[in-house]
Amino acid sequence: MGPGFAGLDFDQPLELRCTKQQSLTTTALTGTLPGTPRPDDSPWALAYVGGDWQRTPVEVEPDRTFTITAVPGALQYQVCWRPVFTVFCEPPPESMDPASNTHDWTITAEEV
Repeated sequence: MGPGFAGLDFDQPLELRCTKQQSLTTTALTGTLPGTPRPDDSPWALAYVGGDWQRTPVEVEPDRTFTITAVPGALQYQVCWRPVFTVFCEPPPESMDPASNTHDWTITAEEV
């Protein structure tokens, strides 16, 4: 098993890669994402057509500008991404329940 939190330098900014997605709903085919997408997980787009959301290609540039491929009949679009943040935080308190062999921890972070 790796060093876990002990391997992090909490005196420096840390990169926090989120697993919960963010999204931007728009009627435009171009725009700018308000956040930074994870470099290991490309953004994706959806088009709202006939009461359902369907995938459509999207290109996102390094400056976070995006271009969605139009879908005939689409009423709106959604660009989705999993964000990455640069944060400062303190080492999290950890606890373990020996009876269930579960570990708990919480991180409170402030975006740089």
